[in-house]
Amino acid sequence: MTLADCADVLTIAELCAVLRISQAEYYRLKAHGVFPIAPMSFGGNVRSVRYSKTSVQRYLDNPVSPSKLRKVG
Repeated sequence: MTLADCADVLTIAELCAVLRISQAEYYRLKAHGVFPIAPMSFGGNVRSVRYSKTSVQRYLDNPVSPSKLRKVG
């Protein structure tokens, strides 16, 4: 899956497919507080995590080196 195939808002599954990482890797990075893309906010509903296509594209244009990951969001 490519980012062009996605809607303006991505689910976790779509995000992982675009970034070519497993959902387990996503949750591991989130648990450590170092996932490089901040999620969108939906009124405090943490069960509805989504990512904007714009922020994902920004990350893909300027990826963060694993050694420079820091807490985001």
